[in-house]
Parts: sequence; structure tokens; C-alpha cells
Amino acid sequence: MKLKCAQRGDMESESNRIFLCHHCGKPVCQEHSVKVDDDGAFADPGFPPSIAAVHCPDCARQHHGRGDGWREWAGATS
Repeated sequence: MKLKCAQRGDMESESNRIFLCHHCGKPVCQEHSVKVDDDGAFADPGFPPSIAAVHCPDCARQHHGRGDGWREWAGATS
């Protein structure tokens, strides 16, 4: 199944990866996602000390005070 970005409607493809917001589950492409490097939601001793989480712009603003997206994330492959 292919997903589409909830922000603009672009379909998932090999060059347009889609991620799910870790708060609301909304599908967002790399351009519209916001990566929070140390979310704090993974504060479990069994996890590494810092784990990144992907957010939609709305949840990034609501939960982390950001919503601008991180352009360096747009080119990430992992």
C-alpha cells in the first residue's frame, strides 16, 4: 500500500518517502515532516539515550514549539 502526504497529497515513491507522525499518525513526506532529535518520549532505560522522532507540522508546534520543518531532514536516507 502506498501512502500520500497529508500536507500536500504527494504519493509515496522511492524518491518521496512517507513517515507517520509519532503523535497523531498522520502520514507526512520528508519535506513536511519535522524531526525532533531528542523527543523525550522514549525515556526508557532499554532505549539508546537519544532517539529521533518524526512529527507532522501541527504536532511539532503543539508538542515541541516547532513547525518549520528541518531542511536537512529532507535529504536524509535513514
